[in-house]
Amino acid sequence: MFRIPHGFLGGGSAGRDVDIMVPPLDLDRYGELLGAPVKYLGVNEGLVDLIPLTERTPCPLVLDALSKAVPLHVDGLDYVLRVHNICQDWYVKVGFRNILVHNYLSVDV
Repeated sequence: MFRIPHGFLGGGSAGRDVDIMVPPLDLDRYGELLGAPVKYLGVNEGLVDLIPLTERTPCPLVLDALSKAVPLHVDGLDYVLRVHNICQDWYVKVGFRNILVHNYLSVDV
């Protein structure tokens, strides 16, 4: 699990939520897992978001979480690194495509 530090407890403005990246689980496990941070932080359930870390999680969110997040507990590091590597490859492809487009648009004819 990774706590993404742009919630209100991570220095953001008051009233923002806390985002926690978790492994893919069935719905019952999400309910169980949500109870622990809600109880520990003493906040309403609506202020805690659980975000599943899967190969389908948007890469900007994965890269942000894994580069800036505070690890609370890491289980299955191989899986976390695999998803991270997929997203790094995506980032390189997007960056390269943006460079090509920029170079194409900035060429004087």
